[in-house]
Amino acid sequence: MATGKRGKKADKLMSVYNKQTEKISYSQDNRRSEIVEETHYVVKMYVGDTLVEERPIIGHSKRYAEDCAENWENGIINS
Repeated sequence: MATGKRGKKADKLMSVYNKQTEKISYSQDNRRSEIVEETHYVVKMYVGDTLVEERPIIGHSKRYAEDCAENWENGIINS
């Protein structure tokens, strides 16, 4: 009989799903970036509202993608 309560497994699955579909955004000065998780991470790099580059991060961790986004905003990566 369904009680409307979710169990621990359902909560854990929902947490994993939410993490897979989340976008992470960073911004500094006129540069901003966004990390999108697909089958791999994609770092989208913007100047103002203009998309300058999409960089796929294949075979690396989320932290690696975050470092890439941060490097874009700090001007270490140039377009």
